[in-house]
Amino acid sequence: MTVIIFILFTIGFLMLTLKNIRWAIFAIAALLPTYLIRFSVLGLPFTLLEVMLVIAIVVWGVKHHGFTTHNERISKWRLPLMLFLIAGLASIIVAGSAHAALGLFRAYIFEPILFFLMIVSVLHDERDVRRVFVALGFSALAISIYAIFQRITGFHIPAPWEAERRVTSFYPFPNAVGLFLAPLVPIFFTHTLTSTKNKPSNSVILNWPIGQFSITCFFTITTILPLIAIVFAKTVGALVGLAVGFFFMGIAYKKTRLPTIGAAILLMLIISLVPTIRTPLVQKLSLKTWSGHVRLTQWKETLPMLRDHALFGAGLSGYPTALKPYHKATYIEIFQYPHNIVLNFWTELGLLGLFAFGWIIIRFFRLRCGQMSDVRCQMFSASLMAAMITLLIHGLVDVPYFKNDLAIEFWIIVAAATILKNSSSIIKSNYEK
Repeated sequence: MTVIIFILFTIGFLMLTLKNIRWAIFAIAALLPTYLIRFSVLGLPFTLLEVMLVIAIVVWGVKHHGFTTHNERISKWRLPLMLFLIAGLASIIVAGSAHAALGLFRAYIFEPILFFLMIVSVLHDERDVRRVFVALGFSALAISIYAIFQRITGFHIPAPWEAERRVTSFYPFPNAVGLFLAPLVPIFFTHTLTSTKNKPSNSVILNWPIGQFSITCFFTITTILPLIAIVFAKTVGALVGLAVGFFFMGIAYKKTRLPTIGAAILLMLIISLVPTIRTPLVQKLSLKTWSGHVRLTQWKETLPMLRDHALFGAGLSGYPTALKPYHKATYIEIFQYPHNIVLNFWTELGLLGLFAFGWIIIRFFRLRCGQMSDVRCQMFSASLMAAMITLLIHGLVDVPYFKNDLAIEFWIIVAAATILKNSSSIIKSNYEK
């Protein structure tokens, strides 16, 4: 029965992709958690998300001739993307298990980059980009609603977090909830503010006309419920990242700059004057808690390992094995990653991969909305920057990229900023509206 459902789903998605490649992009964004549905084909591990990605990428390459459309959007990304791919290939050679490394290269680097190229080649303008985030909203709602349900009922919370009711949603650990949801919250919040200002023509999602009130309600819900889910997951790194991201959004405009600074000062005063808030927050931020101790210990053990493997790191999937000779704190398990965004990329992809990722981040923050006279477009662009800031701040103590859904989400954000940058010079293509 499961095989029949999978075959029918695959055929249906293929038909959808052949009919309209943009709908395939929206469907993938709406179904990102399906990477948790895993199976093997001829001994090779696959996920349902990966099946959709492969179908969409192949149809895009064959039917639409790859990234020949909107070539000007891609030109500035060629070199950093090429270096990122080369670093990934080198990491397969370095890794202890080439089979495992190849699977991670495919899921975290090769397919997400191709999906990024497909998005910037296929999607037309700001309206299409908004549709992608509407689709992502369905992923966020599914994760959030299940997380809130877990909090209320205690249903299916894994044993290590069951006692304190730290929700995990569909994931095996709580931080995954914040890693996926937090970068999306500033974007959904901005859509809530700007959806009422959209023209009727912009109130069309996937070719179905939807009233502006309904769109505003949808983005309001996708802002509030993920925030609640993050709080219930007790992911402090995500909350701190969101605070910094929203502060950036507030100071990005003259009209909101002073109120934002005033609100930040007021919040800091409240925290400093209320011991029940101040004490645990200071402990968390200064890494004085158990989780902070674990991370500090990881970093202290990772640095000597990197001194001996500075150029190439440990390779994809190679960190746990490479760290064993340096692991002295045996009361702490060896994790898959060092839980710091710099150390994560260094250990997995070497110095070249870390350099390429840094180049991608710098290039991202240099992007500006092409329609600078359009306040709505400027706000959208600022929300994407806030999303990336949230991701990077959380990444100081976690792993915000090396997971199937997180890698795709990262490149969707980069693709959205790239399209907005070129939104003043849209070259209309032949894809159906």
